[in-house]
Amino acid sequence: MVATFIVAACAGGRAKSPSVYSAEEILRSMIATYGSASSYEDHGTSDQKFTSMAVPHATHADFDTAFSRGTGFRHEDRDEWGGSPTITWMERGKLLSYRRGGAIDHAPGLGGPRFYSAVPRILLSALGHGDGLSDLKNLRVEGGAEIIDGHSCWRVVGVRPWGEELSLWIDQQTHVLRRTVARQHYPVGIERGAFDVETTTSYQPILNVTIPAARLAGPDASTLSPPRTEPWLGVDLADNPTRVVRVLGAGPADLAAVLPGDEVISLDGIAITDGRALVGLVRQRSVGAIVVLVVKRAGAEQALRVELGDRWAYRRRQRDLIDKPAPPFIATAVNLGSPTSLASLAGHLVVLDFTPPTFVRCENCETPEGTFMNKLQEKYAARGLRVVSVSTETGSGLLKVAIDLGLNYPLIQDDGARISNSYFVDSPMTTFVIDKAGIVRFITGGRNGIEALVEHLLE
Repeated sequence: MVATFIVAACAGGRAKSPSVYSAEEILRSMIATYGSASSYEDHGTSDQKFTSMAVPHATHADFDTAFSRGTGFRHEDRDEWGGSPTITWMERGKLLSYRRGGAIDHAPGLGGPRFYSAVPRILLSALGHGDGLSDLKNLRVEGGAEIIDGHSCWRVVGVRPWGEELSLWIDQQTHVLRRTVARQHYPVGIERGAFDVETTTSYQPILNVTIPAARLAGPDASTLSPPRTEPWLGVDLADNPTRVVRVLGAGPADLAAVLPGDEVISLDGIAITDGRALVGLVRQRSVGAIVVLVVKRAGAEQALRVELGDRWAYRRRQRDLIDKPAPPFIATAVNLGSPTSLASLAGHLVVLDFTPPTFVRCENCETPEGTFMNKLQEKYAARGLRVVSVSTETGSGLLKVAIDLGLNYPLIQDDGARISNSYFVDSPMTTFVIDKAGIVRFITGGRNGIEALVEHLLE
């Protein structure tokens, strides 16, 4: 399909030579072609080269996309290691996703540069946020016609707002995208040196064909490996003595009326010597099993029947917070002596870190958590970032840690684990990124990707 504005550009009924179109005309033609398409399907590849680093490396992925306007959408991505693919599809107006080793779940958003390179944003603007083409600056046509997979193409080059150069090879006959190459330089980060990434994505698009319903459907559940499960009690213990320091809200132990301060004596008649022993015994059971937990409370022993839950199902409840308003909180920071609340941080990008000080002081970590967060706060504070740390640990040691590390952000003592429970935190290292509108945008169990996402959200 040739866009109407190029047809209008013909002189005396004769089309202009491909060599005389400007970069802006070519790009608008491609956008119009996709924008008027009734359907789109594609098979392609995405290759990334990481250079200027200690160990240069490359990655490869294959993708498959189908889109029918008003009917449905499906995108499937397989990396070089094979196995089950990552699949995103639309069902009853909602986006669903399946990721290797996981369960079918609501997709909180269409995220990731590989996904957007595989599905042109101009066709799927109603489905989510992405990198549009309208923001490209300094557009130009490079060289003459280039042959890509047997097709004569223009090469249009532009610069994205954050400085990344993007080259697009656009078919001169059909005005569809055949290849993109994106080059980006990543400056020195808090935990890494500078490096460069070149991403080459190749497309084999077909427009305006009838796409069978089966091509748009989600994965056949019978062909997927069962989601990972792990029997789980939902308590945190102090190693010595075996005292419950936290009961996770709405977890199995909470439902069985286990209380903070209880001392665990035995599980199914087997004596418990420390927290690791309890975890080991629980893992020998199965999700849904009933166990008898004997605890000592106020000097007397009590036997409680607990139905073991699934730790991964609990984590999916945490994941459901993504793209929703962050649960509100207010508490006094031990190092500031003044209240800190989510409401008071409105209009700022918030990194809410649930890493306790025992991990902050990790001697084996290349960059202790407190040091990393300090540097993150210092680097981006002027642009609107606010870091807040939450800990369920008690005692005066929290204040000492804050002073010893010179924390430049508030450290909150989470009495009764009210904040941790409202965010379904079950891991000793969990971090939430909350945008300026108070929406949870990202959850991670480590520090990977936090700085890059902060950069992106602050743009």
